[in-house]
Amino acid sequence: MQRLLPAAKRATDMAPAPPARRVVLAVTQFAMSEDRAANVAKVEQYVRQAAAAGAHIIVLPELFDCLYFAQVHSQEYFQLAAPYEGHPLLERFAALAAELAVVLTVPFFEVAHNAYFNSCALVDADGAVLGRYRKSHIPGSVVPPVPCLV
Repeated sequence: MQRLLPAAKRATDMAPAPPARRVVLAVTQFAMSEDRAANVAKVEQYVRQAAAAGAHIIVLPELFDCLYFAQVHSQEYFQLAAPYEGHPLLERFAALAAELAVVLTVPFFEVAHNAYFNSCALVDADGAVLGRYRKSHIPGSVVPPVPCLV
């Protein structure tokens, strides 16, 4: 037996859905250099270009402030990490997100106590950092393929 919602809650009685909103997504990628300041400036330039072109959400490259090192486990790279609270990339790009009223994904190298993470923060269009995702990458590990279920 089919169960119906009370009369006042039936879909036909509800207000129509709001009109669809078009959301523009931009994805950035470039070849990083050893010059961290230049890399950050280049990403900021790309964010500004994407926002000017109408992007609402802009995805930044993984670990964009330096040459990509996550495939290697080496002590020399640990000095590049900074804590989540007060991280210079998060502060800079949160201010930029607020200025341009765009949502950004901001990857950064994070240290927390004695652990290191390839992290990514989500920054809202008002500059609020909504949270972060911590990726634990194990260099040299082989992960068995996961079957794709259709």
